Amino acid sequence: MNLAKNWKKLCLGSVALLATVTLVACGSSTSSSKKSAGNADLNKKQTITLWSFTTMQPQIDELKKEKPNLTIKQVVVPYANFQTKLDSVLGTDKAPDMVALDAGFVEKYVQSGKLTNL
Repeated sequence: MNLAKNWKKLCLGSVALLATVTLVACGSSTSSSKKSAGNADLNKKQTITLWSFTTMQPQIDELKKEKPNLTIKQVVVPYANFQTKLDSVLGTDKAPDMVALDAGFVEKYVQSGKLTNL
């Protein structure tokens, strides 16, 4: 019974992590110096910033086991302020590298051209 419960949590967490998308900092003065996710050398130490409206620490810990050179700095932004805060930093050098979006937010940001699917 406990195994099934943990398996369900792991599956839900994995889905949440897979639903995470990277931001393209359009118009940012530093955007040319950032590597795209496809060009990243995963053997080098890398640090990325992840914004979400709920903690994703268990998923981050699991990913850390697979990618020990990857450091994820998570910033939990309250759900009520999430879109406003994200809108204010997109296109600047303060934009997060990754963002975990509620399904209802995805279309808006895809339409704006400011997201890249992992």
